[in-house]
Amino acid sequence: MHVLIVEAALTGHHSGYLGRIATAYMEAGHTITVTVLHRDAAHPAIDRLKMQFGEAFNVVPLDDAKYEAALHSHLGEAGRELALRRLFGQAYRFVHKAKPVDYVFLPYLDYCLYALGLLGAPFGPTQWGGICMRPSFHYGRYGVIAPKPKLANVKRALFLKLLRSKTLKSVYTIDELLHRYVAEWHTQWAHRLQYVPDPAELKGSHTYESARQALGIPDGAVVVLVYGAIDERKGLDVLVEAMCSPEVPKTLHLLVAGRQSAAIQPLMQSAQISSLTQEGRCHVINSFVDDAVEQMVFSATDIVWLGYRNHYAMSGVLVLSAIAGKPVIATQDGLIGWYTTIKNLGRTVNIKKLNQIISALQPVAFEKSTKEKMITKNSFNKNSWKMFLSNIVP
Repeated sequence: MHVLIVEAALTGHHSGYLGRIATAYMEAGHTITVTVLHRDAAHPAIDRLKMQFGEAFNVVPLDDAKYEAALHSHLGEAGRELALRRLFGQAYRFVHKAKPVDYVFLPYLDYCLYALGLLGAPFGPTQWGGICMRPSFHYGRYGVIAPKPKLANVKRALFLKLLRSKTLKSVYTIDELLHRYVAEWHTQWAHRLQYVPDPAELKGSHTYESARQALGIPDGAVVVLVYGAIDERKGLDVLVEAMCSPEVPKTLHLLVAGRQSAAIQPLMQSAQISSLTQEGRCHVINSFVDDAVEQMVFSATDIVWLGYRNHYAMSGVLVLSAIAGKPVIATQDGLIGWYTTIKNLGRTVNIKKLNQIISALQPVAFEKSTKEKMITKNSFNKNSWKMFLSNIVP
């Protein structure tokens, strides 16, 4: 079977999902073509797949300029989704003409989820499927703190229309509340939506002590980890401000691990970061993080920062934190706040209130969170890549 995996930018979780999903298909004997932006064609995740699978793995670059134009459409969200749907359709037709495509899979349907619901999939008669992560029209029914999305009723209707697509194999979601919502309120389409727990695993041999030694973190330091795609959304600025407060012990260290965006550079070059660095309290890995480094930084960590800004969907970093047995300081908003509260994974804060962050960083609060967290260490024991891939790869 020739499978086309439609992806665009390999930021954040995207490269990990693409690499593992493509690997699972090829190990099952299928030929894979993936689309990624031209600028990501030499991404480490792509290079590894090329080396491992040779001719079974093909890459078709997407036009960077068209992608950027779609993101900045003057028609806003609707224009962005319609333009990306059109771009993905063009890629499908190009690939299909060279070698017929048997199945199309989108690891991130949210690029154009509602445009697909409105106009259907641009993949002709070819069967397709994908993973959605960001719908929020159902949050209010389950007490998730989040702004009501614009045109919530329209988005709900388009999502349900998407589930009725004749060529759709299945939509997968990492949001158990979305699955619950459809099962409870739209039972006739529940078979088209499958819940697959957000996958995360830590692979490596580092201990707490060896990881700290490798990272140059001194004994007695309490480490707060900020992990993943390091951009403004992470709320790193308010964490840094809190850590520079005289009320926060000097034993508290910051570990920032992941590729930094251009937008975060002013903060990383700020006087506050310089001050923490001069005190030996700031440790930075500014690069793509592979599995070994991922396990190392989580091993070295005492607590994980999830004070994200304007992020209401699920978080793989939250799952990694639970698997590693590390308590979190998390935003009260979205699924991050909801899971942190109901599964007792740490402390939630209003990131607009600096005093709450400072309070959560105090040793007493940290020790209490650690004790609480150990009780629920196995909260995400079903969130393995093996289970995830067995659900979506035939």
